[in-house]
Amino acid sequence: GNRFIYLSLPAKETNQPALVASIPLDYLFDKIIHRLNLPEEIVPVVTTKEKFIVYSSDQLLLQQLLDDKEPLLSKAFLKSGSMAETSFLASGTDIWYWTPIRKAGLFLFLHKRTVKELKQLTGLIRKVSLFAGILLIVVLLLVRILAGRMARVLQQIGSVADLVATGDFSRKIAIQRQDELGHLINAFNNMIERLNISYRALNQLNVELEQKVAELTRTRAELSQKQRLALIGETVSKISHEIQNKIGGVSIWVQNLEMQAGSDQTLKAYIQEMKLALQSFMEMLVNFKRFYREPALEKSRVRVYEMVENLLQRFSGEIDSRHIKINKRLPPDCADELFADREKLEEALLNLLLNALYFSPEGGKLEVASECRDGMLAVSFINQGPHIPPENAEKIFQPFFTTKSDGSGLGLAMVKTIIQAHRGKVSFENLENGRVGFTIEIPTEGTG
Repeated sequence: GNRFIYLSLPAKETNQPALVASIPLDYLFDKIIHRLNLPEEIVPVVTTKEKFIVYSSDQLLLQQLLDDKEPLLSKAFLKSGSMAETSFLASGTDIWYWTPIRKAGLFLFLHKRTVKELKQLTGLIRKVSLFAGILLIVVLLLVRILAGRMARVLQQIGSVADLVATGDFSRKIAIQRQDELGHLINAFNNMIERLNISYRALNQLNVELEQKVAELTRTRAELSQKQRLALIGETVSKISHEIQNKIGGVSIWVQNLEMQAGSDQTLKAYIQEMKLALQSFMEMLVNFKRFYREPALEKSRVRVYEMVENLLQRFSGEIDSRHIKINKRLPPDCADELFADREKLEEALLNLLLNALYFSPEGGKLEVASECRDGMLAVSFINQGPHIPPENAEKIFQPFFTTKSDGSGLGLAMVKTIIQAHRGKVSFENLENGRVGFTIEIPTEGTG
């Protein structure tokens, strides 16, 4: 039966079965299950091969199996194909495990509800999700902070790089870090320092190169000018020689005419004018020849202070007659002596003095000053004359250029030639109050 197990033995007299004992199945399986020491959450179910339930310790589970439209046991048979092997099945929140009891022709099902574990798992998942969400927010905040710092660092690097691109190497990245970005910043700052050193060296080389190019250009121009002057000088020398011969012949005829003039004063006056004109023409030819010939210097000890004083004394008559006031600033201790060609240096100073006197107005002031500066002796003649217009600035020292009505245009050109032969320079400057100053500078090497 379904509720009891009956035990019987054959009787000796009749050989018919005789009831010996009956054991309730519930009692029997309770004892068996008790010996299995199963946890409380595991419920045993025993069935026959025909899927009849013969035992269950849980009435609710038994009722659930009876009410199930698709019996779980059928699913178990369908899953394994036979109930001969141990297997398991999960359905919803239930887990089934079964194994055959072959000698008895029964099957033992073990049932476990996973609702509690699912709740625990759901709670754990929620906690993990909450923790993961908080962790994600923290990570995003950290990433935002780090990205902001990184952006500021990169922005500063970019601004400094832009300055470097324009040639400004004075800025560096003022950020101290101990990570890889810090190593990059240090390398960038070191690169800027090396670029700055290289840039300064390159600028210095560029300045030196420009100076050498300017010097080469100036030397080439001077050489070209000397070559032209030498060629012109040779031509002028030949022409002036022929002209001097002709003028010599004319002078002889003028002398003969003077001897025959007798007491005719008018004729004598004309003859005197002719002699002065011939003499002036001869002097002009001599100056032409001297200008176009490179001066050969015969240097000796020269006292520039005394030389200027002598020139002023020589023209004191003209200075007094025109009421020109002389202001002298000639310190005798400034390059008292230097090595120069006395005659040519005196000629240069004379031309500057005559030029200053020519353009000085009646009752004007003429300043003569000397000064030692940067290894040079500077002598200046400053007069109250009209300013030199800009269009004449480049031509003022060129030969044959003059603004005088009776000038040859060789005076200032001769000054430049003589001073350059002494390795010096000559210049002019338009000063305030309508003054003009001409200055020569000569090296003081060899001064005594």
